[in-house]
Amino acid sequence: MIEIFKDNNFKKYFFVGLFFLALVFAAVFEAKSTGNYTEIKLSQSLNNEVIQIKKHKSWILIELKGEPNGISIRESSNYKYEPKQLSRFLQLGDTIIKHECSDTLIIKNNKGKFKFVIEDKHYNNFQINENDKEKWRRRRTIMNEFNDCK
Repeated sequence: MIEIFKDNNFKKYFFVGLFFLALVFAAVFEAKSTGNYTEIKLSQSLNNEVIQIKKHKSWILIELKGEPNGISIRESSNYKYEPKQLSRFLQLGDTIIKHECSDTLIIKNNKGKFKFVIEDKHYNNFQINENDKEKWRRRRTIMNEFNDCK
């Protein structure tokens, strides 16, 4: 019989190998689920129809008509609307409008135009004090790491 099977280390090696296989599988699955999306930049402008929407963790993955790659936007909310979260508000066929060097998205559909501020989860939420809102807004990546309009 092969030496590895005689040793009690076989079980240890088997489970370690299984663990690494699971890690590889999880990494491949994660890469496939996020696909070919790039995080929206401040300098980017948009005026496109939404043809696909996916939610992935705190990201909204959106494919737009006429764009080869999809865009990813961190979750945003507007407490003036129902549903409040952009990921639940946005529908296929809606148009996303974003002007260059603006952190504001306009969602246009047959009911009108609706405003969301990218990564702002407390927009029009009057139950949170202004200091907390400002603290949150200063941490948004669109205004920091992805601010290419400085």
